[in-house]
Amino acid sequence: MKRQQIVISALQIPLDILAFSGAFYVARKLREYTDLIPGIHLPYQYISESDLLWFAVFGTLLFVLIQSVKKAYTYRFEQTLDSKFSTLFSSCWTWFLFFIAAVYLGNGYLYSVEIPRLVIFYTVIFAYFFVAFEQTIIHFWLGFLHDRKRLTKTKIGYSGDISSSILDEYRKFQHIELVKLTLDELKSSLREKLVDSVLLGPDTDSRDQRSVLHLCKIYGASAHLVQLPDVLLQKSSVEFVGNYAITQIEFVGMTVWGRIVKRAFDFVASTAAIVLLLPVWIALAALIKWEDPDGPIIFKNQRVGKDGKPFTLYKFRYMYWKYCVKDAYGVKPQDDDALKFEQDLMKSDKNTRTGPIYKITKDDPRKMKIGAVIERFSLDELPQLFNVFLGNMSIVGPRPHQPREVDKYDEWHRQVLTIKPGITGMGQVYARETSEFDREVELDTYYIENWNIVLDFQLILGTLRVLFLRNR
Repeated sequence: MKRQQIVISALQIPLDILAFSGAFYVARKLREYTDLIPGIHLPYQYISESDLLWFAVFGTLLFVLIQSVKKAYTYRFEQTLDSKFSTLFSSCWTWFLFFIAAVYLGNGYLYSVEIPRLVIFYTVIFAYFFVAFEQTIIHFWLGFLHDRKRLTKTKIGYSGDISSSILDEYRKFQHIELVKLTLDELKSSLREKLVDSVLLGPDTDSRDQRSVLHLCKIYGASAHLVQLPDVLLQKSSVEFVGNYAITQIEFVGMTVWGRIVKRAFDFVASTAAIVLLLPVWIALAALIKWEDPDGPIIFKNQRVGKDGKPFTLYKFRYMYWKYCVKDAYGVKPQDDDALKFEQDLMKSDKNTRTGPIYKITKDDPRKMKIGAVIERFSLDELPQLFNVFLGNMSIVGPRPHQPREVDKYDEWHRQVLTIKPGITGMGQVYARETSEFDREVELDTYYIENWNIVLDFQLILGTLRVLFLRNR
């Protein structure tokens, strides 16, 4: 999912809040002058701006909730301006019915001031036009940016016998670029992340269809099928592109708003933790420097993050500096004695992990005395809060691995690279003691496909429980 899609979706809610809350006050001002009913002058029922505020807050939040339920804030490539207006119309009148019911059922119980009925009616009318105007401005502004190539287009690789009329409907979208590919080229493009989505024709063999869908799952792409898939998929839905029903399949469980909520939580939590744990930082820094003054307190290490992009991970150093792999410090692998020593340990019986990942747990000679305590209580991972603050990690997510480890991944392992890595996660909580890397990937894959914010909180609490039971 492109960052620009997340930003665009995130902007819609504050703009809708501004437009809808403004509709309340415009409606109130209009009602002061006229009831807009020819030949009839209804008695004016006054409501102050301060009393109107609480109705406006409740009404605006209700509208945003209804829009969310109708997926108005979820990025969908096939959504036209007409379909947005249709969704908005449905949301406004759904809001009107719920708001009327809530206001009059709560009268005398939740509040004593009554909002005039005509103000409510005018509000829904103004709100529709205000939000529709806002959506129109956004639509044409995005079109302008696409024309000026300020925004990147969504690349859809298509394969198979797809009618020209369906392709013409796709080409109407300014933000979409269609690329015709053979099945082999399509699979290669998914592996190299050259396409964001795929479109398969009805003549695609079921075996090829499953193979492409499997790659979409691994590399975090969406899929669009001109026909229904031969296997019922949990994340599938039918969307209309023009007059054509297309089966859309999303394999990454985290929506645009899920990513926004997760990033907001990460930013707040990491900022608070960095400040609150300052005394711990100072104490650990002093102990590390006391035992081994030659090396840095915070150790930098190259890791692989979301979409396979490398980043620098920060840790409290718990090894003697001479044993620390220095790839993040400009030392080439062939010149790094620490790397050679580590590779020797990986081949010995001190390595307790199988697969591409290693874990030296049996009398690791590289650890400082204080380092053994730091590593045992996972205090070495505290500086990763800065990675979370900077945005290249999350509090919860798959474990970040080194480039030389990722190079040994089987292809299906790479699904863990579709989201940001985390300080803790399913693997750290439920597979901490296992030696099987495949089991860790299975757990992280479950997390990716079933993410919700409640699961994040459960894993954070589970991490504390595991650390407490392991170290008590």
